[in-house]
Amino acid sequence: MHHGKAEVRQGHSAVAQFRHYMSGKESMKIKLIFYDWQDEEFNSIYNTFEGNRISTADFHSGTTFDGKIKLDAEQEAELKEHMRHGYRPVFWAMNT
Repeated sequence: MHHGKAEVRQGHSAVAQFRHYMSGKESMKIKLIFYDWQDEEFNSIYNTFEGNRISTADFHSGTTFDGKIKLDAEQEAELKEHMRHGYRPVFWAMNT
């Protein structure tokens, strides 16, 4: 079963909104919690001079940002199920 909240879209029936949400065209709101600065080999640089320098601003362990990720209904259900069991997904940012 799919759980979640879709944004209210003005001028659309409840059925149309539900179909749009279930089609996977909606975004799941998430909290992005900054974890660590790492080098290209995924080693933490926290205890280095550069790591300490760049961790004194907004991007340090525990800083939280609002975000959205686009998932289809199956992906969202899977992610929420694992999180209900106490598992936390960890992502990293890449330039596109």
